[in-house]
Amino acid sequence: MNLLEMLHEELSDKNWSTEEIARYLYIRSCEIFSYDPRYKFKNFLKDDCANSILNREIDLTNLEDNYVTCKSYAKFILPKLMKELADIDVEVYGKIHFGNSFFMNNEKMDVDATGDCDIARVKMGLSTYGYAPFLPYQDFFEKLKRIDQKINYIKDDYQEIVINSYIKDNVSKQVLKDKLEAISNFLKQYSKIKYFSDAQFCIEYLWGKFSSEEEYENSEYIYLCQRDNYNSWLFYNIYLAKSDNDTLFYLLKKNHNTCSFQEISYQDAKHLARHLEGINKSAILSKRKTS
Repeated sequence: MNLLEMLHEELSDKNWSTEEIARYLYIRSCEIFSYDPRYKFKNFLKDDCANSILNREIDLTNLEDNYVTCKSYAKFILPKLMKELADIDVEVYGKIHFGNSFFMNNEKMDVDATGDCDIARVKMGLSTYGYAPFLPYQDFFEKLKRIDQKINYIKDDYQEIVINSYIKDNVSKQVLKDKLEAISNFLKQYSKIKYFSDAQFCIEYLWGKFSSEEEYENSEYIYLCQRDNYNSWLFYNIYLAKSDNDTLFYLLKKNHNTCSFQEISYQDAKHLARHLEGINKSAILSKRKTS
């Protein structure tokens, strides 16, 4: 896919300012790209494999997949999009974590799509955390909201309003399983979430919102993967949520062009933990299922 041609076509009939185009390119890049979930398992990889994931170069005229890390996004995505489609020069900063900066209306912008998870937040329609001046002024975020309405990122407001309203009206009355099922239903509504790392962020974000302090402290995430070679990976997350004398197990997995989040049995969770590589597998393998 030639991403430059695609976005050029999308912008061809828009009478937008440079500031509006820049914001549109940031939002669209977050919608299109996803953080490479293989990098979470870098400790299982040989150094050359981990480095190839981190340092891979991306050709926007011949896009082979949608995976990025902070380094590949900051070096090969945003600078190229901004220069080619908005005539904006973008700098790359960082040594361990990478971000971008550029000047807009005589202000230096600090842009970081991966560090603050905007690359996933945007797919949920949330406000962004990684797009602001280095010295934010009082009215900036209201101005940004008006831009987001104009470029059709949001209609009226960000999805935090919808989520917070749901929590206020429903979640306080729900038992644990109902909360997890509500999260599953929310995930189904986000049509732009097609990649595993975005679904993972969505689940963890919503669980942080829906759960009580006690429920949150009594939950655990187990990250699992199955890899046949460098390019062939399958990812699974198992979520443990404890309730009184029982523990609920929910599985996040990729299904073709979507991701699903649903309850599984303890035996199924234990089977996956035994047969897959993963992080924190002992949380399942060392526990005994209570009834």
